[in-house]
Amino acid sequence: MIKKLLESLGKLLVDPKIHAAALCLTLLPLLFAAFAFFQQSAHIRDLQAHFAKMQHNAAANWRERLLKKEFLEKFASSDPYFINNYLESFTFLEKEAKTVSRLSQDPLFQNDLSLRARLQLLGEGENQLSFIEEKVKKSNLVQETEEHQAKPVETDLADLEKILSLTEGVAIGPYLPCEKQPQLIITYLRLEKNPEAEGIYFLTMDLLKREWLKKNKGSL
Repeated sequence: MIKKLLESLGKLLVDPKIHAAALCLTLLPLLFAAFAFFQQSAHIRDLQAHFAKMQHNAAANWRERLLKKEFLEKFASSDPYFINNYLESFTFLEKEAKTVSRLSQDPLFQNDLSLRARLQLLGEGENQLSFIEEKVKKSNLVQETEEHQAKPVETDLADLEKILSLTEGVAIGPYLPCEKQPQLIITYLRLEKNPEAEGIYFLTMDLLKREWLKKNKGSL
C-alpha cells in the first residue's frame, strides 16, 4: 500500500503538467503584485496630469487677472477729452498749408482763386477731424460712445499713419501713441484718392470710444 502511494507520488512529481501548475501558483502572487503596481502607477500618472493641468489653469488665470488689471489701470486714467484734444485738433497737410500760405503772399498769386480756396481749406481749420457723439451706453464699469465723423478730411500717408497711431494706440513707423488715449475702436474707415492732388486722400472713419470708469479702477 505504501509502496503504491510512493509510486503515485513519484509520478506526480515528475509530471510536467504538475510542474507547470506549481510554477503558475508560485508566480500568481507576483502577477497580482505587478498588476497592482501598474494600476497604482497609472493612478499616480493621472494625478500628476491633473495636478499639472491645475497648475497650468492657475497660472493662466493669474496672467489673465494681471493683464485685466493692467488693462483697466491703463484706460481708467485716460483723457476724457482725448478726441477733442488730440484728434480734432490735429493739423493735416501742414507742409502744404505753409507752402500755400507763402505763395498766397506773393503778388503773382494774390488773385489766384484756387490757391485762395486751398489756403482756406488748409489754413483756417476746415480740414480737421470733427466727430459727432451719437449713441452712449453706460454700465458700472464702462461707458461706450459711438463717434461719427462729420465730414471727410484730406490727408497724406504720413498724416494717416500719425492719426492711426493715435487712434489705435500702437506705434506705426516713427509715430508713437499717446499714453492718455482711451480705448478707441475703428468701426468704419474709408480712404479715397483725391483725383486732383497727387498723394492726397479723403479720409472718413467712425469710432467707438470705450472709457473704463475710475471708480472701478483695478477691479477684477
